[in-house]
Amino acid sequence: MSMTAMEGRDVRAVNWRLPSALRGLPRILRIALAAHWPMIALSGLFILGEMVMTWPLEAPRAAPVTGLAAGLLGLFMVPLFVFIAFVFTPLKLISHARAGLEGSVLKQLARDIRKTFLNPARLLNFAIFLAIMLMFEKAALDFKANIPAVHPFSWDERLMRLDRWLHLGSDPWQLLHPLMGHPPVTFAVNLAYNLWFFFLIGSWLVIATSARHSHLKMRFMSAFMLTWLAAGGIMALAFSSAGPVYYARLGLPGDPFEPLMAYLHGVNARFPIWALQTQDMLWTQYVNAKAGFIGISAFPSMHNAVAALLALAAWKVSRPLGAAMTLFALMILTGSVHLGWHYAVDGYAGILIAVVCWRLAGGFADWMERRGETRRYRALLRRISS
Repeated sequence: MSMTAMEGRDVRAVNWRLPSALRGLPRILRIALAAHWPMIALSGLFILGEMVMTWPLEAPRAAPVTGLAAGLLGLFMVPLFVFIAFVFTPLKLISHARAGLEGSVLKQLARDIRKTFLNPARLLNFAIFLAIMLMFEKAALDFKANIPAVHPFSWDERLMRLDRWLHLGSDPWQLLHPLMGHPPVTFAVNLAYNLWFFFLIGSWLVIATSARHSHLKMRFMSAFMLTWLAAGGIMALAFSSAGPVYYARLGLPGDPFEPLMAYLHGVNARFPIWALQTQDMLWTQYVNAKAGFIGISAFPSMHNAVAALLALAAWKVSRPLGAAMTLFALMILTGSVHLGWHYAVDGYAGILIAVVCWRLAGGFADWMERRGETRRYRALLRRISS
């Protein structure tokens, strides 16, 4: 039987009227899982690595699955509801009013919301993405939280010295200080640094709610996972380090970051520097060995790695967006040093690893494109969207 005939047989079996949908659900899930098994395998690889790493520990620090699932779902649903309420709904109401549609505008709006956001293809993509990312993030958080227990922080002094060597005898934060060492600038950098999280969740939300299964989606997801496996997993464990903010707390001699931290605390008396509160919270969790500990890991910097991935993906969307996200990635690099989170080499390494993984993910996505399972899944999405 030809591939086209097989796709047609699979797709014709799917009818999204409620009784047929229930009967066809096993077939739908089989097609979806077959298309996504390489992503699931990457998650499984991280889960296996986390299990092997924490096996000798008496009480590994683990994030609760239920709490993580609820948090991840909330991170998706809250901005989605905000978008529907404050962007999509007003624009649709204005459009309907200008068009002079007959009948109830509210009923038409309800149909628009149902057609756009309850699209079966979007719901299927959303469910698959949420399940994969829940597995992956559970393993990633547990791995990071247990790094100090398996390999205690031991690389901070060497990373500090490497920073000085690369920057001709100066600490990178000192080189940045004439430009960034002004309270309003520091507050702006702190604000922008916190936007990293929202850009990450925004990219996930776009991927999760897409009704398509694009090459860029597969490339970004696989690059994200590969980067976490390499940088946030293997290298973070090998080069266990806490970062400049914790240099003195580790008991290392001659803290070169004391003036930087004193400056940040001084700025905090005038402007809120949220990085300081987060840094104190993470250290308290680490010292008290609290379950659900998010983890401390400096080298390589995942903040910088993810920002680089976002920029690389943005260039594939448009040049203006790529340029904007590249500037944002540069801000994350300098901000991570100025706020005491990272040594400069942490950022350089994170960016380099992200670029390598992005290139590898391009070949991975090309292979995914050629798979018959991917073509069948795309045909399924087209069918259930119509």
